[in-house]
Amino acid sequence: MTGLGLGLALGLALVWGMGWPFAPAQAQRLERVSPFLEHPWGMSFIDAQRLLVTERTGQVLLVDLDHGAAIPLNGVPKAVVDGQGGMLDVLYDRGEVFLCYAGPASLGRKTTTLGVGRLEGTALVGFTQTFQAANPGYGSHHFGCRIGLDPAGKLYLTLGDRGTANSAQETDNHQGAVIRLNRDGSIPADNPFIGVEDARPELFTIGHRNPQGLAIHPDTGAVWINEHGPKGGDEINLLVAGENYGWPLYTFGRSYGGAKIGK
Repeated sequence: MTGLGLGLALGLALVWGMGWPFAPAQAQRLERVSPFLEHPWGMSFIDAQRLLVTERTGQVLLVDLDHGAAIPLNGVPKAVVDGQGGMLDVLYDRGEVFLCYAGPASLGRKTTTLGVGRLEGTALVGFTQTFQAANPGYGSHHFGCRIGLDPAGKLYLTLGDRGTANSAQETDNHQGAVIRLNRDGSIPADNPFIGVEDARPELFTIGHRNPQGLAIHPDTGAVWINEHGPKGGDEINLLVAGENYGWPLYTFGRSYGGAKIGK
């Protein structure tokens, strides 16, 4: 993507289309707001003039929408930039900046990592890691890493299966799941897997391949995700607490070589 405006224009077109399904077609205007981006991955508005954008190559940029300037933030954690990994999602809320990225783990491994800091000028201050997915690995794909906040202030984070599909059916790890946390990384008392033997208490749903899109209804709190499936198997799902979404036992997709997957 060479211009952030492309993503903004497409996103706005989608929102308009959903809000007014019977409105007559209108010409859309494409405007490049910053020419200085390299592999932008996530974005979150601060206000009408400022936008935070992650670059998978490891940076978080403060973009001035009026003038197009893109200033790298100081105080950003170090991400492992490898394959699909790097600095991935960002969410701004009430002065706090949440980041999801491929973070370093022991023995040279990496895993999906979440943290939060306060935005002061062009710096993140007091950045603290609040979650790191268990079972780190050496692979460089399927990190998930999309962040959302519901109206009650609970934080949702998508986690990919990290290339080990069967782990998405297990509750003793975080792979192929969506988790639910409080803002500070603590675990809500009403999470659905609390009290389940050998289950990780952060889990909200399991059975996902690589969910990398997430939207939460601002009034109802309904959580929707989209996930990358295998060939022909992409999905959009409405999440229900404690449910299993089937991967890899049930999918409409096939392996990229054409072989059947699951049942």
